[in-house]
Amino acid sequence: MSNPEPKRSNFADAASRPPSPRSISFGKITAVFLILGPPLFGLLFWLAVSLANRNSDPLHEKIYEAVGVALSIFGLLASYAVGLLPSLISALAYAKSRRHLSGVGHRFLAAVLIGAMVYLILFALFMIGLTGGLQHDYRLFTLYAAAAGAVSAFICAFILEEFTAWPAPPP
Repeated sequence: MSNPEPKRSNFADAASRPPSPRSISFGKITAVFLILGPPLFGLLFWLAVSLANRNSDPLHEKIYEAVGVALSIFGLLASYAVGLLPSLISALAYAKSRRHLSGVGHRFLAAVLIGAMVYLILFALFMIGLTGGLQHDYRLFTLYAAAAGAVSAFICAFILEEFTAWPAPPP
């Protein structure tokens, strides 16, 4: 006798299961965040500060100056001095949250939120410790840092997800 139930296709089985994240070692995550995170943060932070400045320089001049400052040897040293600890904390938090999130979009959103919160908290604590409070200009710098940290963490997560996480070879 034949089986009266229709046979389910493999495509339907695959569509019904949640996708599992491809495994990336903790070392790769930390390396990408620590090597690329601080210079990206420095570049984005200087761009934000430069573009928010209300002087009469044209846009291309502001971008040129911000990129020149951020990518000079002293700018890179400063970005690593300021961004190394937040990038390490972001890498740790992203590595922990990555294994619990199945969709790539959710992992990107987690990276953005982690980057923004880590830089916001650390810069706010630094500014409060430096000045005894958060005045208007220091609040703006803290928000610029949070935005730059969010974009920096997103770019690091994008590089991890798209270029280092190769699917396992078929058996």
